[in-house]
Amino acid sequence: KQWYQRRVRGSRSSQNSNSERLMTKTAFMLTLICCTFVICYIPTLVKFVMYRRGHSTSQFMYFFHTYALSLNSIVNPFIYLITNMNFRAYVTKSCRLPKFEKPLNTMNTHGNV
Repeated sequence: KQWYQRRVRGSRSSQNSNSERLMTKTAFMLTLICCTFVICYIPTLVKFVMYRRGHSTSQFMYFFHTYALSLNSIVNPFIYLITNMNFRAYVTKSCRLPKFEKPLNTMNTHGNV
């Protein structure tokens, strides 16, 4: 049988269902990331085309292109947080502040050690 044919037997069916769901989620995440990149990169392409055709670019266009590229880097972690459960769990775990014990009082009431 071909590797791409689906088996419809017992637990195999649920495994296929889970893998298809995982592939769908991954495809959605990658599509979202690629679309975000394209949207954020369009001002750079416009600026490049204007430059190559001899048109001057305004200062606004320069700042817009710079911030749009930065925006891509800012938005990507949020896309991962929204679409990837493992990434979300790791970020949540790593952002928890450690519980510190109450410091021992080394000074007595008179201020002497």
